[in-house]
Amino acid sequence: MAKRPTKEIILEKALKLFADKGYDGVTVRDIAAEVGIRQSSLYKHYISKQEIFDTLVDTMQSRFMDASATFQLPSGEIREIAQEYAKDSTDILKKISSEIFHFYLKDPYASQFRKMLSIEKYKSKEIDRIYREVYIDTAISNQAQIFEEMIKQGYMRKADPKIMALQFFAPIFLLLNRYDGIAEKEAEAIEILGKHIEQFDKIYREGGNKMKIAIIYATKYGCTKKCVEILKSYLQSDVKVFSAKNSKIDVSQYDTILIGGSVYMGKIQKEITRFCKHNLKQLLKKRVGLFVCCYTPNGINGFFETLFPLELLNHAFYVTCIGGEMNYDKMNFLYRRLFQSLKKIDGFNEGFTEPKILEEEIKALAEKSLK
Repeated sequence: MAKRPTKEIILEKALKLFADKGYDGVTVRDIAAEVGIRQSSLYKHYISKQEIFDTLVDTMQSRFMDASATFQLPSGEIREIAQEYAKDSTDILKKISSEIFHFYLKDPYASQFRKMLSIEKYKSKEIDRIYREVYIDTAISNQAQIFEEMIKQGYMRKADPKIMALQFFAPIFLLLNRYDGIAEKEAEAIEILGKHIEQFDKIYREGGNKMKIAIIYATKYGCTKKCVEILKSYLQSDVKVFSAKNSKIDVSQYDTILIGGSVYMGKIQKEITRFCKHNLKQLLKKRVGLFVCCYTPNGINGFFETLFPLELLNHAFYVTCIGGEMNYDKMNFLYRRLFQSLKKIDGFNEGFTEPKILEEEIKALAEKSLK
């Protein structure tokens, strides 16, 4: 086994001594004795006790950054981060909070570092500043920015984002102090933490500006799925996407239901037809939008009546065709040969326009859905 660097051992022993006795209660001689080297040898690695302390602070920040990479924290522009936090309801907040809680509670370095700062912050203004920056100010400031953006995007009801961040973090910090030293009760602490996050979410998100939207679709060659992804990107709300083949979709959980599929040989997928008929009673109580991927332009009389139940059509707030694509590679042999033969006919290409996805229609559907 490779020998550990002396500098690393010095930091480890110094942190433990500082956490037990406080910064002022420890001398360089004490640290050297704990490491098992002479005081003069220690000075070859660190010129003073203050440099050891400063290195501990830098190391702690570095360790947290390394740990954060495993937490899979949302990254990117603040708008994208807010959307990432919002899309999975409380799931992502629970996951990240529990992992950070676990890190500070059970990581030996992080636990002793917090204990050291807790002791020394009353004796030194600089240490008090570091303590506030590491455990309070940075966390609240960053979370307040995220909450502010989530409010702007309609995911949370209007409130003071700084107060929201304070209300969010205060119980977490209290739990960390309550369970410090009894790591075997971590599961109990995580359960309480999860309930706190659920209640926080209920206070600030349920009944607010957030609209719960479900998109139910069926696809044959993949075009409808591609359109659904575009549609979802325009919907700045709580959106869940389901395949119509899923027989366990609970439409009662959503405010708006968007239903669509592709038209093949004049018919929409049977799973869409089955879904509409099976859930018709519930759908008539919801805001419903209907869309199809096909080459038939909007405005053709009687076209949509062949695809959806008439009662649902009359109830829908928006019904549209969003275009489509010719995926020749995925067509069956006969259909592909038919198009290849047609394209060889003189004059066919002059009257034939390659179909395309109508993104403006998808955007219009999204805008209507959010009203």
